[in-house]
Amino acid sequence: METLTDRVETRVMESDTVKNYKDTVGEGSISELFSFFTEEENLDFTRRWVGLLLAELLDGSEKNRKRLLKTEKKQLYVSRPASNEQFC
Repeated sequence: METLTDRVETRVMESDTVKNYKDTVGEGSISELFSFFTEEENLDFTRRWVGLLLAELLDGSEKNRKRLLKTEKKQLYVSRPASNEQFC
């Protein structure tokens, strides 16, 4: 007979497995998904789904959050005008 402890241990293992999957999927896709999500010319409907996917990949995954921060910093650096271009 399965005990409560067995059930809890099973849930913890499942949770770790899901987290590992999120980390693996996020490794190759966070940057591209974020870029797609922030592009205004993409369809709103599709952007919503990409946003939901991003939210799921970020939930409980510190690695994916760090990847997103790196991506945001890169995009801000690329999209920010040089100081002398601001006033032209």
